[in-house]
Amino acid sequence: MLSGWLWFMPEEAWLLILIIAGFMMIVGLRKAALKLVFIIILIALLGPFMDSLLDAFPGWMLVLLFVVFVFSIFRLLLGGRIFANVVSFLICDLIRAPFRIAWFLLTRAGRRI
Repeated sequence: MLSGWLWFMPEEAWLLILIIAGFMMIVGLRKAALKLVFIIILIALLGPFMDSLLDAFPGWMLVLLFVVFVFSIFRLLLGGRIFANVVSFLICDLIRAPFRIAWFLLTRAGRRI
C-alpha cells in the first residue's frame, strides 16, 4: 500500500525516502528497503517518458485513465474487499438502470393519457 503513495511524493522527498530505506536496511528490513529504493529509481527514470506518453494520448483515453486512477485511489483508501463490494453494487445498479428508466417512462406515460 505504501508504494502507491510514493508516486505522489515530491522530488525533494526522494532523498529522505532513500535515507529511510538505508535505516531500514540497518534495522533488518531488507526487502522493504529494496522495494523503496526500486520505486524511487523507477519514478526518477519513468518521469520524462510519462510526460510525453500522456501528451500523445487522445482525450477519451485520458478520461479513462483518470477514472481508473480514481478507482485505484478508492481501493487504496477502502481496502480490497470493501472496494469489491462497492464496485459490485455499482455494476448491479448500472445493469438495472435502463430497466428502471423504461419502467418510469411507461408508468408516467400511462398517467398522462
